[in-house]
Amino acid sequence: MSEEAPTALDALTTVLSGKLKAARNAIGAATKIRDLVGGKSALQNEVVGDLSKEFGKPLETEAADLPLSELASKLQGGYSGPGPYLQAQLAKLVNSSMPGGFPLSGMKGYLAQSGLPPGRIEAVLLWGLSHNHVPSSRFASDAEAKRWLDSVAADYVAAKGLTLSAGDALYSSLENPWFHRC
Repeated sequence: MSEEAPTALDALTTVLSGKLKAARNAIGAATKIRDLVGGKSALQNEVVGDLSKEFGKPLETEAADLPLSELASKLQGGYSGPGPYLQAQLAKLVNSSMPGGFPLSGMKGYLAQSGLPPGRIEAVLLWGLSHNHVPSSRFASDAEAKRWLDSVAADYVAAKGLTLSAGDALYSSLENPWFHRC
């Protein structure tokens, strides 16, 4: 599988999905932040502030009126993966949902065992921050956490339209049966 780091559009969609408690697939690239918040200016300002944290620069006031694809295009330069806001959200996910002794590095290591390149691992982890994936409670065991990672990765692979062949290291992974379902 080719290497592909999360894009600015991935980050925008992840932040919006979590903040607005909306399914990731309900947030299209042509959608505008103003439309997603339903005219709630306080929520819009909060979202724009969170995005400013994520991308490390203040967003223009017009950012809420741009289609997400256009906003992402403006923000893509220099974006190389989770910024401060999403890193904090990942830390929160680990602290609230993962069993003791299963840190972020353990999550990354588990995904890496299947042959996912580093950028794809980051993208899968961001996918897990989407509203429809965030666990509602702490996992009781590493096995439960790994099953959750498997389901997030399977959803990511399907949504991105990735195909895996029998010769692909991911496909033949015995530890991750979701690769066989893709």
